[in-house]
Amino acid sequence: MGRRILASFLLCCVAQPRLSDIGAQPLRTADVRLDANQARGTLNLLTLRKSGEAVNREQWDRVFETEAYRRLLARETGIDKLLGIDRGYSDESFLEWAESDEALEGLEARERTLTSWMSVDANDVGRKAMKYLPAHVELKATVYLIVRKQTNSFVWDLTDNPAIFLWVGPDISAREMATTLAHELHHVGLSGACQSDDGETEGPVATAQGWLSGFGEGLAVLAAAGGPDEPTHPAEQTELIVSWNARQDSLEIDMQRVETFLTDVATGKVEGDEAQQRGMAFVNTDTVPQGGFYTLGWFMGALIERELGREALIEATCDHGLLLARYQQVARKANMRGPAKRLPLWSEDVLALLGIGSEDR
Repeated sequence: MGRRILASFLLCCVAQPRLSDIGAQPLRTADVRLDANQARGTLNLLTLRKSGEAVNREQWDRVFETEAYRRLLARETGIDKLLGIDRGYSDESFLEWAESDEALEGLEARERTLTSWMSVDANDVGRKAMKYLPAHVELKATVYLIVRKQTNSFVWDLTDNPAIFLWVGPDISAREMATTLAHELHHVGLSGACQSDDGETEGPVATAQGWLSGFGEGLAVLAAAGGPDEPTHPAEQTELIVSWNARQDSLEIDMQRVETFLTDVATGKVEGDEAQQRGMAFVNTDTVPQGGFYTLGWFMGALIERELGREALIEATCDHGLLLARYQQVARKANMRGPAKRLPLWSEDVLALLGIGSEDR
């Protein structure tokens, strides 16, 4: 993806846990480390505040010295530099929130969350994610549990020192955390698997092709669920489940909207900030927490796995053109079988515009 596309994904995203084996594969190892120092230190100081004790700057400085906080601040300021913006992240802005009444809200519930999360075997979750990654991938990451004002979770520094930041919110179950972690670990592994030394191709068609990587969000949902016939979200996420299920009835509409967007980008009709805004609407909006990149990515991946097997899906995880081509192939065959509900198909004109070949279709 282009730098601005990548930065936008890193700003907003995670999105959201059992997996089955492919044949008799050897056990693959994961190296996933949980780091709760920033969360533990922050909650301890907030607990002191709530009990009426004074907390001085020296005590907060120990939180600022944690590895998690240093990398968090580096991430926020790094993205600001990449996008040419200034959102005001600093020790002082964190301290302003930490000394507010808002920071004390839901404190006991966040304590319960942190306690339950520490029971999660992060390496076991990593091994689950690896079952949807190419065999050569070695999964290594540090998972930072963080307490702060902002409520998003995300991945960062995927090339050199992969990190996952998970926001410790009130009463978020260990099962929900494991789901989110599996989703993010799939992103980490996919980033390592799909690195290329070819350089970044320029031009509107290449930009449109870059947006196809957004379907990786749906593939991560599939990996975190553990299979195409497993629940996509933990039962606790009732609102998200309702939204997800409703969007399964509008896949064809979402596909048409994505096609229009990709066509406009590939032909140069839309670019820059307008393209960013339209593209990110397929990730999430205020009313749609997981948009078309999630639902369509999951649907395409699930169908490919059911019809061709998981290995065929994994082969297409780094080649998003192949992902669309293989979906087109299996969806057509499924439609020919009938009389089940017709599956939506990508426009041949759009596929040709994006340079997606027909050999697999």
